Amino acid sequence: MGRRALLLLVAIVIAATGSFLVYLYASKADARAVQGQHPVAVLVARGNIPAGMTGTAAQTGGLIVKKTIARADAVSTALAPDNLTSINGKVALSNIYPGEQILTVQFGAVGQTTGGLTLPHGLLAVSVQLTDPARVAGFVRPQSTVAVFVTTTQRSGTGAGASSTKLLIDRALVVAVGTSVGDSPNGTASKAVAAGDQAQMAMTLALSQTDVQRLIFAMQQGSLYFALLSPDSTVTPTDPGVSAGNLFPPRGTG
Repeated sequence: MGRRALLLLVAIVIAATGSFLVYLYASKADARAVQGQHPVAVLVARGNIPAGMTGTAAQTGGLIVKKTIARADAVSTALAPDNLTSINGKVALSNIYPGEQILTVQFGAVGQTTGGLTLPHGLLAVSVQLTDPARVAGFVRPQSTVAVFVTTTQRSGTGAGASSTKLLIDRALVVAVGTSVGDSPNGTASKAVAAGDQAQMAMTLALSQTDVQRLIFAMQQGSLYFALLSPDSTVTPTDPGVSAGNLFPPRGTG
């Protein structure tokens, strides 16, 4: 073998080795990113799980898999991997898209209806009225998943009068959307509606008793805003929220 051919062979071996090392580095990038962030195991959809598919069929078809993610990215109502059998015999109440975490509220009993509403087992239906901007300009539909934010004003004690906006409920299933005219407490039409401005619309959510109580209290004490979630939306329940004190981040000194 000539010297030129030998050098060419060595170059090919070096290139192949370098490519292999780059592949190994990239394939382990996700694992390294999760290290030090309290990784937890969650269940995610491997493929599309259509509304009406049973939990058993989704598992048999390999549509639900386990994935390790940072604890901060885990949804509080996510179905625990060791509790997967709890959705056997239940059906998906809405479409679940690839990469979306599997939530306990996404599966319910077949034909489980109350007053015409299909509710996940153990949850309650509660309605709130929102203006067009607060309900994502009409893009929220039945079976949508939303995050609920609340803006409140502290009425007493230290910091009285200070307003803040915080995440109230990280994920909630919308089970119904219906038009309703917003009335004032005395039963007369509100000024906004009377003036031809935006009427309010009733949005019905399926929530646990604890979240229903929190939602009602927040609704009485402040104003609500919905954010529409996609399968890969990130919501951080531990976020402290925003007030006048931290609305603008501090500027760098450089």
